[in-house]
Order: sequence, then C-alpha cells, then structure tokens
Amino acid sequence: MLLAEVGAAFGILGLLLVFLPLFLHAFERAAGGERPYAAVRGLGFRVYFVGGTIAVAALVVTLGLLGLWLRSHPLAVLTGVGLLVVTWCVVVLAGLAIGTR
Repeated sequence: MLLAEVGAAFGILGLLLVFLPLFLHAFERAAGGERPYAAVRGLGFRVYFVGGTIAVAALVVTLGLLGLWLRSHPLAVLTGVGLLVVTWCVVVLAGLAIGTR
C-alpha cells in the first residue's frame, strides 16, 4: 500500500512539473501586457500555489520513502536516497524558476 502511495505522489509531482511552465508563461504574458493588476496578481498566486504544491508532494514522497526504508535492503536505501536528492533538486529548481519571475 505504501509503495502505491509513493508512486502516486511521484505521479502528482510529475504532473505539477508539467503545469508549472504553463503558469509561468501565462504570468509573463500577463505581466507584460495590458492586463489589469488584479488579473496579473491572480496568475501570480497560481504560480506560487503550484510551487507550494510541488513542495508538499515532495514532502509526501520523502515520508513515504522513509517509511519504506524501515524494512529494506541496503541497496534499496541507497536508491531511495538518490530519489530523495533528485526530488528535492526538482523542488529547488521549481522555486528558482518561480523566484526569477
């Protein structure tokens, strides 16, 4: 069961990473155009919401992997550490992408 939950969290994380560039692009277009400030601000909130949800998904993945490690082979733990590093690197990169906009 825990394995399925971790897989679902990774799937959600992947979907969010697909949507983040779409929101960033829409925000850039709105900020550079003749849109009202409220509309630009609303798009900015959505960008930050996607980024925050990416961080929450990464936290769920982290907790799930830690739960799996309690009864695992040492090589599985090493693989899990690699997954955690990659997951949190993605979160940092998403944060950098949001922060530069």
